[in-house]
Amino acid sequence: DSGSTVLGFSMVFLTLRSYRIESANPMAAALLFPVLVVGLPLTDAALAMIRRLRAKNSPLLGDLGHFSDLLAACDLSPRQVAFACYGIAAIFAAVAWLEVKVQSWQTLSLSALCLAALIALSIGLGSLRGTAKTAPPARPIQPEAIQGNFETTT
Repeated sequence: DSGSTVLGFSMVFLTLRSYRIESANPMAAALLFPVLVVGLPLTDAALAMIRRLRAKNSPLLGDLGHFSDLLAACDLSPRQVAFACYGIAAIFAAVAWLEVKVQSWQTLSLSALCLAALIALSIGLGSLRGTAKTAPPARPIQPEAIQGNFETTT
């Protein structure tokens, strides 16, 4: 999946990049910063895995119980869903940036507060309900739908 590849690459890059950041707490810069920057997709993926395993489904089987799907089910437009996700990601990025500047106990409490708020919001929307609809299977491409000449000339 291209989304997980980009997410993994971004986490590795941010982890390596954060070693160069001068901070009050180098551990927060190296470990917590990249995790918080991608906090929304990581939390959503973790809750999706828990939901699927609790329903005795494959953890790799797609469904419509993701955070964005649940927001859309609350009659939000696609634009509103996108802005809500952008806002949450921006809050997590701001908290990650602040964590580089504060002491250790403050860093952990701020991280825990943000994570708990996101999990509570996700569960409140129904993220762990086992009734999420399965995503429709991808439609196969019909040979007659492919147009073009694939012959090569020499």
